[in-house]
Amino acid sequence: MSGCACRPSALRGARCAPREEESQMSFVRKHYLGIDLGESEVKAVLLRKRARGWSVEAVSRFPVATEDAGSRAASWQEALRRLARSNQLRAPITTVGMPSQQSTLKVIELPATDRRALEQLLRYEAHQHIPFRADNAEIDFAVLGGRAATGRRPTDDTQRVALAACDKGALNTYRSALRTGGLRPRVVDVGLLGAANCFASRPAALEVSEPDGVLIADLGRDRTLAVVLQHGAFHSYRVVPFGGRALTEALAEDFGVSPAEAEGLKHRHGVTPPADHAASGGTPHTSQWVDRLAAELQVTIQAYRADARPGQLNRILLTGGGALAEGLSEALSRRLRLEVFVPPPWAGFEVGSGVPTDDAALFACATGLALRGDRALVDVNLTAQLSRQARAARQARTRRLAAGAVAGIALVALGAHFQGQLQARREQLASLESALLQYPAVAADVGSGDQTRALEMARRAAEARYNGRLWLELLRQLSADLPEGVWFEEAHFDANGTVSIRGSAQTSAQATNALSAVRRIPEFHDARLTYANTVERDKVQLTQFQIVCTVATEGGVAS
Repeated sequence: MSGCACRPSALRGARCAPREEESQMSFVRKHYLGIDLGESEVKAVLLRKRARGWSVEAVSRFPVATEDAGSRAASWQEALRRLARSNQLRAPITTVGMPSQQSTLKVIELPATDRRALEQLLRYEAHQHIPFRADNAEIDFAVLGGRAATGRRPTDDTQRVALAACDKGALNTYRSALRTGGLRPRVVDVGLLGAANCFASRPAALEVSEPDGVLIADLGRDRTLAVVLQHGAFHSYRVVPFGGRALTEALAEDFGVSPAEAEGLKHRHGVTPPADHAASGGTPHTSQWVDRLAAELQVTIQAYRADARPGQLNRILLTGGGALAEGLSEALSRRLRLEVFVPPPWAGFEVGSGVPTDDAALFACATGLALRGDRALVDVNLTAQLSRQARAARQARTRRLAAGAVAGIALVALGAHFQGQLQARREQLASLESALLQYPAVAADVGSGDQTRALEMARRAAEARYNGRLWLELLRQLSADLPEGVWFEEAHFDANGTVSIRGSAQTSAQATNALSAVRRIPEFHDARLTYANTVERDKVQLTQFQIVCTVATEGGVAS
């Protein structure tokens, strides 16, 4: 592969000086994993950050089906499962770039306000700017500085906001696929910024003077992402609706070969035809593809030049699989009269012995996503809302568990208290039953009056048994319906079916709620609050109360 003759020296392998904060942290060794969901491959790069700089530890590629959107999504999911099962690619800080088909980034102007107010505003504004239904989208935003894409600077009353969004269903699918292997992405970004972040996070690699801009063109399979940086910060971007596949088809037309053979020609001859073919008519379809790409890049350049004062855009960086086409940088440089080159994404990095470097441009996006875990071009994270929701769910679950624990403790205490009374009643019933078993023989001798007394004793024994089972069930119902802020501490019942419940509440109103809870149980009758006094316990004001009621039996209210 040949590039432009005037390629910066920093991009030929010279090591970039470590940043100041890195030199002060010699003990830091962090791993960062970037995952690029590309149109034809899922690519992953594992970086390690050390005091003396970055190193590339491992890279991996997983093919993706490209027949249609459905098979591609399923193939992305399967590739992520395989990646997650790879023991070589493990990192505590993982960033995933959502594919451009399932994510978007819009730069809009909104009234200048704080983040909380922006969140409220974007709940109503977001649906106007994103291609997804608001209820099926994950959204995040970042406030940008500098000039707006309209060509004018925001006033004191406005601010530029980068609004990122992705399809919620797709995001959940990919997160689930990664979890199967134990990978939990900390950041989910829009993939279109990955390649730009690869170089923006290292401005020395661009060798651009401070006021100037640079265009980074990431040539994918079916589209080209053109991102403009100014002062090393994000300015704007465009999506060009064609990429490397269109070049493959053009080469197949010009040389009369299959697409698979044309892929080989793209790397051997690229956009420059061999001498024998040039003499026989050249490669018109390939030339048209280069002209079309140059025209699209020119539109982006002109839009930037109309906005940027001072400063000009005078350098183009090519990356992605399409950038590997032989002679493409020179052909674009001649047409645009600008410096065009293919920068190695790992310039200044230590590269592991097992890492291939011939196709390094393919990994620019994944490298940028890995670097995104350390420094972001646009600080958006599409898992931020999910994290907030998960945190709120955990807090709610903790509150429910705490309330359940209080109710459980109260139920256990009431149950233990009741078990003692129930055991005494069982002993009484056992003696009654023993007497009743012998009673019929006595009744024949002593007459009918004693038989009536025996029947009454049997009825009372059966009733007492019933009340015991009923009381346990009523306790369960009452604990399940326990109002918030109420504790039942003690309960008594007697043979006549009178129930006395003592407890505490945070307020007198909650004590009234406890009375309502008792009244909601059909078997409790004539429930009334006999007293409610305010006391101080552990420096907290509580209302102690007592509720008295009667319990129904099979024959009516116990008496």
